[in-house]
Amino acid sequence: MILRLIDRIADTVLALLLAGTVIVLGLAVWFRYVLNVSLGWSDEVAAYTLVWMIFLGSYACARKGLHLDFPFLSERLPARFRRILDRALQAALSAYCLFVAWQSWKVLTVIGHSSLRSVDMPRGVFLSALPVSFALMAVAFLWNALRPAAPDQTD
Repeated sequence: MILRLIDRIADTVLALLLAGTVIVLGLAVWFRYVLNVSLGWSDEVAAYTLVWMIFLGSYACARKGLHLDFPFLSERLPARFRRILDRALQAALSAYCLFVAWQSWKVLTVIGHSSLRSVDMPRGVFLSALPVSFALMAVAFLWNALRPAAPDQTD
């Protein structure tokens, strides 16, 4: 299934980003405190890889249903209404994520070509985390809204 492939790719990219961030920050510490030389680019690159990790991690959480939840109201509803409410919320979240993906894409097309301060690399490489991740989250929430219902459970 295509979503499982996307999940594996996202998990692999997250692991690589984490490893890369650890390496970059490790190098920064080594150069700063052992060699007494600062790497001017390490903080900026680490910060932008953190952005990718946060937003791609948000997609992973959306796929696994791990986002913050407040069940105090829905727990009191009958199972049927709970499912309807959950599907409506998932659809609304999907629509919201599509909106944010579109708006962040528009911003990316305006400022994405500018260069980072410390590295000769387009800012869009890192800022593309927003439209990519929000589009993926929209798919995840839509999938959650449209997935087949689990067998009825007693209230």
